[in-house]
Amino acid sequence: HRGLLVRQIFLLALKTLPQILASIIGLILLCALMAYGLTQILPLDFMTAYLATSPGGLDTVAIIAAGTRADMSFIMAL
Repeated sequence: HRGLLVRQIFLLALKTLPQILASIIGLILLCALMAYGLTQILPLDFMTAYLATSPGGLDTVAIIAAGTRADMSFIMAL
């Protein structure tokens, strides 16, 4: 009985995988589009704008920003 349940859960996860991947790619593209818009309005480089618009943990964004030439103050403010 447990093996059947595990198999059903696995198949459900596999069935929803394309939707999950499409959502992830869509979110990345939306953030990139917003970042591009920011670079057209403000004198920012793309990396700073992308990190400022990307969702997720602030600690992760701060680590990435610290390893690049991104404007840390702008990213943290946004």
